[in-house]
Parts: sequence; C-alpha cells; structure tokens
Amino acid sequence: HEPPPPRPAARAHPEPAVRGRPDPRPTDDRPVLPRRRRQASLAPQLAATGPLHAARPPAPREQRADAERPRSAEQARDLLSAIESGTRQGRQARPEAELFNQDPRA
Repeated sequence: HEPPPPRPAARAHPEPAVRGRPDPRPTDDRPVLPRRRRQASLAPQLAATGPLHAARPPAPREQRADAERPRSAEQARDLLSAIESGTRQGRQARPEAELFNQDPRA
C-alpha cells in the first residue's frame, strides 16, 4: 500500500481570488477601502458623452470630401523650408524676460 501524496503547506496569507487584486476582506481592524465607481463625480453635461457617444474615427483619406491633392516636390520643399526658418527664428529669439528688462536707450 502506497502512502498518500503530500499536501501543500498552508500559506500564511491566502492567495486572492483574482491575481493582481488584493483580497477585499480586511485582515485586521481597519475598515475596507471604498471601491472606485467610474465617472461618479463627472459633471452631468459630460456624462452624455460617454463611450456610447464617443467620436467616430475619421474616414479614410480617400473617402473625405476635403481630401488634399498630393504636394508637388516644389511645394514640399517650400513647406519644409518655412518650417526650418521658423525653427531657426524661434531658437534665436530672446526670452521674454530680456524683452521686458531692456534699457529703453539701447
């Protein structure tokens, strides 16, 4: 006759029912923390725009009425040139503190 298989040792803290969530029953004299209720403090005006009223994703570019024509190489170059010069100007601009602390005689 074979001996019965060994039983696992009792754990000091029982494993919670759902992994990653603590056991909802308090183990000491502290009260249970309140449960979060989604959007419980949301303004009534905003409550109507919940997930059921969420915005639809934009239509594919081919289906939009305002679909743009592709840029020509010259238009793309002009656009990138404008962005680059604006970036350069922004980096060279003086901080506002310097503008307000200028000597008016300068």
